[in-house]
Amino acid sequence: EVLGELRRLRAEFAALQQQAFRIGREAQDNDELRRHPDVNNYVQSLRDFNPRLGAAAGGLQREYKRATGRRAEEPRKARRQLRGLSEEEIRARARAAVGG
Repeated sequence: EVLGELRRLRAEFAALQQQAFRIGREAQDNDELRRHPDVNNYVQSLRDFNPRLGAAAGGLQREYKRATGRRAEEPRKARRQLRGLSEEEIRARARAAVGG
């Protein structure tokens, strides 16, 4: 039952993806994309798809717990990393900028 629903959702997602590609090919720029007649239907389809995907994920987690007796692990959040200059590099650039 759960696998059947996942297969249906996968097929529906593939159809939505193809619709998005078709709309993108037919629109030359953002203004045409905004006026494209299928954009509203596409966006509504995405809005309808999201809750069903969440429900299927919940069903899959329940099935996993029933089969294994354990809860499915939650995805771990990646540690945030600051990108750019280190503190020493910032200080060195500031000293160079003020001439000291």
